[in-house]
Amino acid sequence: MDATPDRKLQRELLESLATAYPSKVYVKKDCEANPEARRALAYLSEHGLVTLTAAPLMDDGSLLIQDAKITAKGIDFIADDGGLSAILGVVTIRLDADTIRQLIESRIAASSLPAKEKKRLVDQLRTMRDHGLKHLVNKLLDVAIEKFPELYPQLQLFIDQMKS
Repeated sequence: MDATPDRKLQRELLESLATAYPSKVYVKKDCEANPEARRALAYLSEHGLVTLTAAPLMDDGSLLIQDAKITAKGIDFIADDGGLSAILGVVTIRLDADTIRQLIESRIAASSLPAKEKKRLVDQLRTMRDHGLKHLVNKLLDVAIEKFPELYPQLQLFIDQMKS
């Protein structure tokens, strides 16, 4: 028995269950005739993509699946756009003005600018109103996006470091 999940069969099962949603689908005969379908449904159930109704254990100790129903997570999984999970799963990061000032100030302090120039920039940054700071951050992002090809190796390094 191959341990590799059959992705094509999984997708076919999910799509079939999606057409019957929100109803359950009787799958007992299919599972008896095709052990791979039973394995695929069990696997999808363990990942929360389907719910199963099972009878008592079969002679080999495995569940006898009777009915299957796709979950909202399963519908979103097969949706081209990721479904509501993609919309609801958006993470918003908010930095307050003081945090942004501190971040920029630390970059100024670490720069190779002359001390007099650093002081002038930090003083201006500290007196800047929030709407001016917002404009500055947008301009800094514009510059970063324009310089992306040059920054890509550094970005890749940061991402690799975050993985470990």
